[in-house]
Amino acid sequence: MRRISLLALLAMLASALPMASVGAMAQEAEPTGGAVVISQVYGGGGNSGATYTHDFVELLNRTSEPVDVTGWAVGYASSSGTNWNATSLSGTIAPGGYLLVQQAPGSGGTTPLPTPDVTGGANMSATAGKVALATSAAALQGGCPTDVVDLVGFGSANCFEGSGPTPTLNNTTAAIRAGSGCTDSDDNAADFATGAPAPRNSASPTVDCGDVPPPPPPPATPSDDCDAPEYIGDINTVGDNGLPSANWVGQRVAVEAVVTADFKAGLNGFYVQEEDVDADDDATTSEGIFVFAPAIPAGSIPEVGTLVCVVGFVGSFQGQYQLTNVEVETVAYDVDLPTAVALEMPVDDLVELSALSGMRVELTGEDGTMTVAQNYFQGQYGELDLSATGRLWNPSEVLDPRSEDAFRLRAENRRSLIKLDDANSSTNRRPVPWLANGATRAGAETSDVIEGIASYQFGAYRIQPTAPGDITFTNTDNPRPDGPPDVLAAAATDAETVTVAAFNVLNYFTTLTSESSSARGADTPEEFELQAAKIVTAITKMDADVVGLMEIENNFGADNDALLDLVDRLNAVAGDDTYAAVALDAPSGTDAISNAMIYQPASVTPVGEFAQADHPAFVNPLGAAIDRNRPAITQAFATTTGEEFIAVVNHLKSKGSACGAADPADPLQGNCNLTRTLAAQELVRWLSEDDPTGTGSDRIAIMGDLNAYAMEDPIQVLRDAGYVDTLADQTGSTYSYVFDGELGRLDHAFVSSTLSEFVVDAAAWHINTDEPAALDYNNYNDPATQDTSEFRSSDHDPLLFGLAFPVDAPTSPQAKDQCKNDGWRRFSDPSFRNQGECVAWVAAEGRNLR
Repeated sequence: MRRISLLALLAMLASALPMASVGAMAQEAEPTGGAVVISQVYGGGGNSGATYTHDFVELLNRTSEPVDVTGWAVGYASSSGTNWNATSLSGTIAPGGYLLVQQAPGSGGTTPLPTPDVTGGANMSATAGKVALATSAAALQGGCPTDVVDLVGFGSANCFEGSGPTPTLNNTTAAIRAGSGCTDSDDNAADFATGAPAPRNSASPTVDCGDVPPPPPPPATPSDDCDAPEYIGDINTVGDNGLPSANWVGQRVAVEAVVTADFKAGLNGFYVQEEDVDADDDATTSEGIFVFAPAIPAGSIPEVGTLVCVVGFVGSFQGQYQLTNVEVETVAYDVDLPTAVALEMPVDDLVELSALSGMRVELTGEDGTMTVAQNYFQGQYGELDLSATGRLWNPSEVLDPRSEDAFRLRAENRRSLIKLDDANSSTNRRPVPWLANGATRAGAETSDVIEGIASYQFGAYRIQPTAPGDITFTNTDNPRPDGPPDVLAAAATDAETVTVAAFNVLNYFTTLTSESSSARGADTPEEFELQAAKIVTAITKMDADVVGLMEIENNFGADNDALLDLVDRLNAVAGDDTYAAVALDAPSGTDAISNAMIYQPASVTPVGEFAQADHPAFVNPLGAAIDRNRPAITQAFATTTGEEFIAVVNHLKSKGSACGAADPADPLQGNCNLTRTLAAQELVRWLSEDDPTGTGSDRIAIMGDLNAYAMEDPIQVLRDAGYVDTLADQTGSTYSYVFDGELGRLDHAFVSSTLSEFVVDAAAWHINTDEPAALDYNNYNDPATQDTSEFRSSDHDPLLFGLAFPVDAPTSPQAKDQCKNDGWRRFSDPSFRNQGECVAWVAAEGRNLR
């Protein structure tokens, strides 16, 4: 019979898998807890202070049976390298036994290694690198080989198993696997510790690691062919409800199926699928699988439409089941492709997508369109997040985050989303994928049927397109804005107006990352010049009188003060003394980034005292080991006619990292919700009870990146205190940030009720969050897409709101100086067409001169 070893992904598996960067982690070709593992790595041999004269790699057979490693290889590469120095292995490792691979010597050291079992010549780094164990040297290729038995990244290695590499080593320390080498959770950071090197060889005492299964037998050869029943794995029928059993991982199988997509150039393999006549009748199981084939040369992959026999091992990589260590034999040419499944999104249940993994699909939305909901990874990974129901709102932006409706909306969003990938695992490709197809901005739509292969990897369902050139996007509903929103358009002509803005400037650091490990912004002077130019363009176009800044380097008072640098650059464009900074002459708080404030002296003047909420009740309300919220900063301003208001700039703790057991993650509000909520409560108290500016003014504007969506607890604290949400009040709904394809506001502008009567309008300027990150200043992006425009100057959209204070005409001789320098324009009398008419009005004591 013809059966294919087909694997569908369980929905619960999908939801449990973490997001990981492509190339950041290698997946073993065997279940968690390998039979043979790398038990010790040492690269300081022969270096200054070293005891041993040679570098070495130690292996351990964790099973109770001997393992023949003849033909296997141990490879070494530098921490970010792609060239592997391979050492061929031979012989058998006894049960619980070690195998010592000696590598290159140094000029120092006093003690030779124990008698090595294998000798190689790799000159290993003492601090950081990568070591891989594979069943053949051919598998050792690229920055992060995937078809390996075991992998250890140490120090700053860019490839590792699990959550991170081992600690950094030195001339006197080795990376040593716990439990005498037996511990293997597939997490280098957890499994290894540093210690003095203690090499063990085949003569060393053995260790009992418990009941570890032996490795699978070597792959069958094509001569065994797909008719040999001992090699056929009918995985469709294995496990509950016909879904795959983890027991198949690591097993040898043979499949006969049709090549449906050749992705050798981008994914190092191809997809195969059961012929229609041989497909089963179970809709819960897949009929296709990926064949990982790095050893097959480009151009030698069987053409699409070829019936092939594939013999190999069942493995998985980042959630996708695949066949590895394969040999392929052609059975027939030019056969009919399996019928593509009509995939209409949204699906009723994500298990429907699981059952299509590896299969041909034709994707459409329920109304015939798919919308670009997010393009953050468009440049880095070639991914677009497509929605079948238009733009998607974050549930806690529009609903009570504890309500059933909010959880229902989250589930609906998940069922509507799928990634359009580019069938390529390389990063930061040039030109940027999908731009030429019209996907230049979020909100773009396609009505084309998307043909490709469905899959699940890196925490998301996706489609690898087989005809990418046939997909065209258009964007009529969300084009680039021509300029900033005019939040004063509705102001009375006789009013004195002020524009206030809040702008997260995404790590504006004058200190380069190449100069300091604590720096977070540009890596090179060229990157910084482009970053600065884009930020300056955005701020000068907004032309706001007061601008609250978030994520600016906290190096106030230093020679390279980032805030003063920004002001100098703004004035070089806008004119001398157009902008000034609210004075900060020392770092604010303990974080590398801070809040800051700039203003236009021609429009407003700082009054009262500058103040910071840097006390524990605000920055660290739960007494964590480090401060969580950045100090809020506040300054009162007076207009030219003496109207006062207070600006308060905030940047509360992000959702991105946890705040400990005292502040557990909320299902929809994310990490650190309590920390943000307590800070909001303290902010309200501080402003109302302590009068931090000393002005006594109750006209207060609270703005900035509060890292909470509009219906979440910290924002509700402000509403309950009587503050008015200017954006909701003026726009009904808007957004400043997109995460996981969902729109929402992390950035806010709230005003006290006494200031709200002067608010004219408020809006977000959508110049950043809808733009691909590939357009920003980083030098790994395509220079053809980079410019000094405001677009993608940050990852948050700036917010603006306008204030208009009514002004009465002057009626006393002492007021005539107010008419000078265009001051006459502030007053309400429509006959004031120039300064002279204003002076005449004053001189005539307010009599109508007409």
